[in-house]
Amino acid sequence: MNTVPLYLLDSTQLRLVAVTVYLVCLKGIRLKGCHPSLFFLFLDQDMVPILVDYCLLLQKADLLFNQLYSRLVENMVAKGVFLESLESYIIANRLGHITTPVMKDLLAHYHDNGMMDSLERCIVHLDVTSLDIQQVVQVCWSNQLYDAVIYIFNRGMNDYITPMEKLFSVIGPRVREGRSLTGDDVVMGNKLLVYISCCLAGRAYPIGDIPEDLVVQVKNQVFEFLIRLHSGDSSQKEEVFPFIHTLLHFDTREFLNVLSM
Repeated sequence: MNTVPLYLLDSTQLRLVAVTVYLVCLKGIRLKGCHPSLFFLFLDQDMVPILVDYCLLLQKADLLFNQLYSRLVENMVAKGVFLESLESYIIANRLGHITTPVMKDLLAHYHDNGMMDSLERCIVHLDVTSLDIQQVVQVCWSNQLYDAVIYIFNRGMNDYITPMEKLFSVIGPRVREGRSLTGDDVVMGNKLLVYISCCLAGRAYPIGDIPEDLVVQVKNQVFEFLIRLHSGDSSQKEEVFPFIHTLLHFDTREFLNVLSM
């Protein structure tokens, strides 16, 4: 069989050769002179997404995370490109589950490179039940990724009340005391109103729908929360129905619109 020397191949053909050789090596097939490190001879920023795409097309998540990624972590450039290339597949719902070690690295990489918006977009499309929920919530809360925090509590623990408690604990005192609100406070307050409206309408936040068997339960829990006489950390000076008062002070019209749903 005739063979074509590598130097006669164009860049696309070289990439295909590299992908094929690397995947063959990963599968443990022994070829004379073949070693996974050969892959790095052809490595560029376009290569890693191709490898990821091949693995997903073949539905080989184990190959993607357990074998391919374990080789790529040896090269910091390849590792970063790999982690960043996952975003498009996650958002397109082609990849809904990530192993804990890879998720840990993804959190660190996106955080260290200021890619928090991308991180939040990824989290709200992932199956969070297999993640280190405490770690992810801590990272998201400290970076004001409120959509991700709500999503994790809702989808990971079927907890629709804790997100409201956390948001109210920040914005509530400022609103009730008449202090000037920052831009972040306004964003938080608006998210809180949208979240409550979603819960009452049976919609999940920020995307999707609440499981049908939980719709009535969630609606009742949210109403019961809103009409509490006092918050969990109330002081003697706290007025009754603090959550109702907070939302009325924040945006009376929108809150009444929410309740009318």
